[in-house]
Amino acid sequence: MPRQSAASLHFSSSVIRTERLSPPSDLSPDERAIFISLVSTNAADHFRPSDAPLLCSYVRAILLEREAAEHLATQGHVTFDNKPSAWLAIMAQANKSMLSLARALKLTPTARRPSASRAGKPQQTSYYDQMRLQQEGET
Repeated sequence: MPRQSAASLHFSSSVIRTERLSPPSDLSPDERAIFISLVSTNAADHFRPSDAPLLCSYVRAILLEREAAEHLATQGHVTFDNKPSAWLAIMAQANKSMLSLARALKLTPTARRPSASRAGKPQQTSYYDQMRLQQEGET
């Protein structure tokens, strides 16, 4: 058996494939489309099966917010008797739910930002970068 190089010891020969979260069967076609879009635009291991109920609630909040925005765009923000449209409250609640669920599911820009604990760790310089830096210093 041939001898293994030190570099090959750092790599696993087995490939682990993570299955993406599948949409539940009780979702409507619109809900299903948003669910699939969210799952497919994030890393395969981002969502776990236990996240499905939260993700479904998030999808429904998105659709409710869109519906409220559509009603407000067509009917206006004020009713015929000069009162605020009920859709304003629905839209506000949907937005609040979306924000809360997005945070819980780590879908916000803040969640994508590297944490302070990870940012504080120095990056290890590759051997090739070290060689290049040494060669630049010699010339």
